[in-house]
Amino acid sequence: MRRLILPLLVVGVLVIGCGGDEPSLGGARTYYESLDLASPREAVATFADAFQRNDFMTVWLVLDADAQLHLQQDLNMAQWGQFFDTAASPEYRTALETEVFPFQSWDSHDSWEFFDRLMLMADGHDAFLIDLSGQVNVTGESPSAGWGYTDLTAEVEGIEGDVIFRMAQAPSGKWRVHQVIAPGGDEQSVPWSVPAPNG
Repeated sequence: MRRLILPLLVVGVLVIGCGGDEPSLGGARTYYESLDLASPREAVATFADAFQRNDFMTVWLVLDADAQLHLQQDLNMAQWGQFFDTAASPEYRTALETEVFPFQSWDSHDSWEFFDRLMLMADGHDAFLIDLSGQVNVTGESPSAGWGYTDLTAEVEGIEGDVIFRMAQAPSGKWRVHQVIAPGGDEQSVPWSVPAPNG
């Protein structure tokens, strides 16, 4: 019996020690639940940080459900001008074929994977509709007229004039980005509101 006690203690210590190597999401069940979306300002900070790191899958997660639906419809209709500036990248059709459409290289066929690849292509061709890769400083917060959104005004490095982040609160209480509005942007366009139609 004594011969079994020492090996059992060693195995017990090893099992307990192995548990500490697991990645932690701060007690969250999923990656989404680990994102800091507790307030409009924190959600904008999370969104901007992900954009600056080219983590467009996280950018997708921080967009609200309505914005995601708009983008899904744009994907279905091949409305590339809702994802990147087609005028800034005249060879975009070739880039789509070589950088986005080799589906056999995809890990998933979900919309967030498509969105991520389109945004990476936009970055590689300097064709973001609204480039949030610079410093984003929130300067004000106010209710949005008529829709129940909250608008955060921000100064964004590289953009002249105020950028508005229109925020929506999800049923879970988390805040998410409904729309990013550039100075003079068309507010009918969701989520990227730019001044002129981009076909």
